[in-house]
Amino acid sequence: MCGSSPSSALPEQPSPLTAICPAPSAPALPPVAAKAIDALFRSRLHRRILVGLEIEEDISGLKADNKGERRRLRLGRAAAAAAGTRATAAAAGSDARSLQAGTLQNQRQLVTMVHFKNRYMVMEVFIDAARGEGDPVILTQSNIIKVIRDSIKLNFGECGLAAALGSLQVKYVNPVTKLCIIRVSREDHQKVWAAITMVRSIGKIPVSFNLLDVSGTIRACKKAALECDEAKFEQYKLAAGDRISHEIIQSAQSCFDRIRGLES
Repeated sequence: MCGSSPSSALPEQPSPLTAICPAPSAPALPPVAAKAIDALFRSRLHRRILVGLEIEEDISGLKADNKGERRRLRLGRAAAAAAGTRATAAAAGSDARSLQAGTLQNQRQLVTMVHFKNRYMVMEVFIDAARGEGDPVILTQSNIIKVIRDSIKLNFGECGLAAALGSLQVKYVNPVTKLCIIRVSREDHQKVWAAITMVRSIGKIPVSFNLLDVSGTIRACKKAALECDEAKFEQYKLAAGDRISHEIIQSAQSCFDRIRGLES
């Protein structure tokens, strides 16, 4: 049988182990047990579905609560921000008012600290009408300030005049007693005093100035000027005698009142 073909093989023989221990087959379930198991699986599946739905509802509720809470938080933050803005604006307004008040107070203090220092000169004018030409001169603030300016310009130049003009002023003139008060800055009062001493005439009438008092405050100046003016008026009344008129007395009294009401 050496020449036989491979296709003519021997048939398979069953294994001895298979013959001794055959493979177990799955037992068939009764129809009632199968229905019970099927119902059990369906109930569990339904329960899981319900539980899933409840969880989804809880999650949705939580999300809704979170949305509401977030909205309330946003509204609270917005209200707090608005309140903070109003408080900041109120504080800024208060700070601005305080700053403005402080600035005004500092300005007042600055003005008080750096106000100009002046000198007040009480001077008497001697008029030599006998040597003059024309009518006797009547003293006024305008003609006195004119001759003082001309003298400052003549003796100290335009720069000296410009420096003195800032505070130069004739505060008071009494045409009866020939008394006047001249205000000038503390730095320039000696220069103005020298220029006044150089004045020789008002118009065509020879005049001369004599310094009676120099004060640093208007209060001291008024006191000295009032004493000098009253004393000179008493001399004038003695010299005039009965020729003094009631109008001249009233004019002198009004001049005294003007001295008392002088301000710097």
